[in-house]
Amino acid sequence: MIFRFTVDLQTDFFDGIEDLIYDAGCSDALVYSQNGRVYLDFDREADTKDQAIESALKALQKIGIGTITKS
Repeated sequence: MIFRFTVDLQTDFFDGIEDLIYDAGCSDALVYSQNGRVYLDFDREADTKDQAIESALKALQKIGIGTITKS
């Protein structure tokens, strides 16, 4: 099943952030900036929504930027 959710990286946008996110294993996320902050809209496949969110957050921890919150 595919689950949609948004992650707020709580960091400012900077050059190359898209590559970092992609390389972390988040090719299923749309990266966008609103008011200078970075958000990711995911369409992630998993058995449950919690598993989808957990796997995305785990992948994002590899890049070590910002504080990650989920919605």
